[in-house]
Amino acid sequence: MQLITSQLLTNDRCRSTLAFTTVGGTNWPVWDRFISFEGQQLFHIGNVCGTCEFFFSRLTDREIPSFEIDRIRSTLQCGIQSIDDTAFAFLDVIPNGEYTITLFTAFPQQAGVNGVPDYFSSEQRLAWADWDPDNRQICSSYFRGHSRPLHDQQMLFEFLIPLYDISLVNRDRVDFYKQQLQSGVRPTAVALSVLDVKSSMTYPEDDKGAEIEPEFRTHWCFANYLLDGHHKMVASHESGKPITLLSFISRDHSWKLVDELIAEYAKDG
Repeated sequence: MQLITSQLLTNDRCRSTLAFTTVGGTNWPVWDRFISFEGQQLFHIGNVCGTCEFFFSRLTDREIPSFEIDRIRSTLQCGIQSIDDTAFAFLDVIPNGEYTITLFTAFPQQAGVNGVPDYFSSEQRLAWADWDPDNRQICSSYFRGHSRPLHDQQMLFEFLIPLYDISLVNRDRVDFYKQQLQSGVRPTAVALSVLDVKSSMTYPEDDKGAEIEPEFRTHWCFANYLLDGHHKMVASHESGKPITLLSFISRDHSWKLVDELIAEYAKDG
């Protein structure tokens, strides 16, 4: 993704049906983290362990609609170029807390399609010795953005994660957005986002039992959970044309490196 602009925001409207929730373990008051909707856990978004693997999994088959806002639907359909009143309309949708709002140009590619690798069975498996994606209910339909090396064996990975199975999208709406994209319009999708930074301490072994140190042992996993824009995302993937992404990055529930993440994106500008 390419950064267009960003700014800080505090949301204290306390009206959202979405929430970040946590569950503790034996020695940890907070261990597992979730995005919940109307009191029900919707996504398991990993744990607080800095050396455990990154993952996300959908926990319910309940149909969750996109969080569209009628008064700005047409604005998002045409695409936004800056963080303005359109972004602030989502304060009634996102959970309370501190955020960095970002506007990106996004280039989504569906994982496992047309040679795009699945992160969990490729890059992650190269870095974590015991990781087996079959042991977790990993979301099978998600999009990836660009990956980029950072420094000191660190790599940034971008994830764009739908609320529901993208095979269920309305094809007429996808075709509409493909026509928009072909005409030069860049519609805007919206996401609630979290940054995890995970460092492997135990590496896979070769045939002789020797550890194979990966090229990148620390993974910055930037996960964007789509609140709106599923049809736009599919249209962008199928047409090869970029869209824009308005991302609300939680500073409360991310690794404390959000400013460093934005600084990495700003280098491209």
